[in-house]
Amino acid sequence: MELDKSITEELEKQAETDGALEEVSEPSQADELEALRAEVKRLTAELEKKAAESEMIASQINELYELFPDTDVSRIPDNVWDSVREGNSLAAAYALHARKEQLREQNARTVNDRNAALSAGHAGSGTASEYFTPDEVRAMSQGEVRANYQKIIESMKKWN
Repeated sequence: MELDKSITEELEKQAETDGALEEVSEPSQADELEALRAEVKRLTAELEKKAAESEMIASQINELYELFPDTDVSRIPDNVWDSVREGNSLAAAYALHARKEQLREQNARTVNDRNAALSAGHAGSGTASEYFTPDEVRAMSQGEVRANYQKIIESMKKWN
């Protein structure tokens, strides 16, 4: 009898412990489930944001190809991408870059043309000179002067 009483007491203690564990585990499972739902909601929102960004980028690339059909996206300079990160559209940032490059090249051509006009010509022996020096013109015969008249007039503009 005493053994039955001991077993009964032990079973009652076990039942109390199990009940306490169920009380603890039910709220923790509910908390865990709620945390998982919140995580799913956050990840869904993040995924939707990434999808919207991808759609916007695809739209901007299409706009760029409409305006600049020969453009290779992989060769777009970093300063254009920096401008896009600042909120500008890809096409606008690239158009600004292209215009700056065009002005830079135009300026370089202008400077080179001006320098070429002021230059005395190519230096070196055995090369045909574009311009004559005053001494070369003085040493020419009348026939040579007539044959090289235009070149002499251009050369005189360089004499100072």
